[in-house]
Amino acid sequence: MPGWRFARHNDCRIRGQIKWPLMGGLLLQLIAVLAIGLAVSGCNSPSASGATPTGTPTASPTPQAADTQTTVPSPTPTSTASPLASPTATVTSTPAYSSALQLKSDSYLLSISDLPIGWTIETGATGDREPRIIPRPGVCGEPPNPMGPLAHSDILFKEARFGPYLKQIVNIFPAGSGPQAFNEEVARWTCSEWVQMSYRAYPVTWHFHSISFPKIGDETFAVGMTTQDAPVAGVAQFDVVVFRKGDVVEVIINGGPGITPPSDILTEASAQTAVAKIK
Repeated sequence: MPGWRFARHNDCRIRGQIKWPLMGGLLLQLIAVLAIGLAVSGCNSPSASGATPTGTPTASPTPQAADTQTTVPSPTPTSTASPLASPTATVTSTPAYSSALQLKSDSYLLSISDLPIGWTIETGATGDREPRIIPRPGVCGEPPNPMGPLAHSDILFKEARFGPYLKQIVNIFPAGSGPQAFNEEVARWTCSEWVQMSYRAYPVTWHFHSISFPKIGDETFAVGMTTQDAPVAGVAQFDVVVFRKGDVVEVIINGGPGITPPSDILTEASAQTAVAKIK
């Protein structure tokens, strides 16, 4: 019986030939048909090397738009300031004449020639760096809503390393406000006692007493201060004089540690010289 030859299409490299005996059983024929079907499907499989699928090409699925994720931008912080505006610092306006007033205030300061021989200027020891033993304005408290000066100057002299000291403070106030500024300065020195914390963190109690002093300028106030608790020396004494001439208010502080009281002659001479400089 002629054989049945099956050839794989499209130049398939595998070829098979099956001959059926005349008396082959039906079961064997079915098995052979199944084998041929598997071979055909394997030959037409796109996974075979160099294979091109036969039959009607299956249309490629219509390209679908890729799943896209919509990104919602994060809200941008909104500034109330104009994008062209630079940050503006708060600056206290200074009158055009303040520099001239400052020069005038500096000119009212005492010079080394106004002090006795042997005294020196304590440079670099103003403000928080000056000796703590020296009393400062406000020891009796600050008046409510005090008036600020238009110009301020101060200077510190000393006779020896640990005193005595003489400090001068000059403040120039707006025209016509000198009397009010004087009363506010007097209030800073008017009390019966003041407790100061020393650098060793123990209290130093100052007692105030009145002293006799001649009138200087338009108005004058004078007070004495003493303590028995000063560091190292124990005793310390100062005289404080506040005077006004026009709208200029000055403070003279003279004294230091030790049992020797401040020189009232030096205090008065310094105040007289200082008031004479005010023009």
